[in-house]
Amino acid sequence: QRVNAQAAADVLECTPHELWPTQFPADLTGGRSASATAITFRPTFYATRTQVPITLWQNHFASARTSIDILVFAATFLFDTLDGFTTTLVDAAKRGAQVRFLVGDPRGENMVLRGQEEGIGNSVIARSRNSVELLTPHLQTSGLQVRTHQTTLYTSIFRVDDDMIVNFHVYGSPGRNNPVMVFSRSDEPRLWTTFEDAFTRVWDQAEPLPTS
Repeated sequence: QRVNAQAAADVLECTPHELWPTQFPADLTGGRSASATAITFRPTFYATRTQVPITLWQNHFASARTSIDILVFAATFLFDTLDGFTTTLVDAAKRGAQVRFLVGDPRGENMVLRGQEEGIGNSVIARSRNSVELLTPHLQTSGLQVRTHQTTLYTSIFRVDDDMIVNFHVYGSPGRNNPVMVFSRSDEPRLWTTFEDAFTRVWDQAEPLPTS
């Protein structure tokens, strides 16, 4: 009887006591099950990266005060669609923000594998090489660091201060066709830490680009 009562209460998002006060006493937890008391949050979701407005990307990076962390295979779309993207990074660094950019190593086997999985051959390698070439002239900028990684990515991460854009990677599907989540540190601190720790692990294993 208690099981059935709890199931009904869960559906109605209340407690058995609230439905049948004479049969089920209230307890210190309110009688709610884990599913009824679970902490949820509602991030902004886009079904594909191509649905994310360009202005969202522009405002995201332009608002940087203390830090920009980017973890990608190549992300040439940032250079191609955001006017003055490298200037935005350099200006942020000059303002005192820590800018860290992780791009896939063009020599890495992970890049070959990603190209095979997407069925696009060496295109991923070419794009990562292009990103490296676009960033290299700015390596002398204090506060701007670029490293290449050979990690298998499950998400691309674009963190600015306390806001983050996450582009998920679905097997065999290009990043532009995959879901994007936008959320803030205060929305879900534990999830934030998960992505933050992932970035740090890749950063610690990555190879700095030579500055000269």
